[in-house]
Amino acid sequence: MIFFSEHAPAKDSPNFIPENICYIAALMAKQTHASAIVTMTHSGMTAFKISAQRPKTPIYVFIDNLSILNTLNLVWEFADFIMINMRALTIP
Repeated sequence: MIFFSEHAPAKDSPNFIPENICYIAALMAKQTHASAIVTMTHSGMTAFKISAQRPKTPIYVFIDNLSILNTLNLVWEFADFIMINMRALTIP
């Protein structure tokens, strides 16, 4: 069964800010009955942290790192999309 686990990050964690952003994204998706959670990542950590919350909402991951793509396919409920040139999306 798919469930929302609501694991808030520890406030003394060295990665508190990124972990909390992922936690809040999953929480907001639950509270607003969002259709999807969309994220961009290079290392896959954002996708892993969001999926650790086990949201019912589908997670769409845009990634430019092909070596991480296969690993993400093994993780909870991802739809992966390859982006060849993520830098083209950044604002100078």
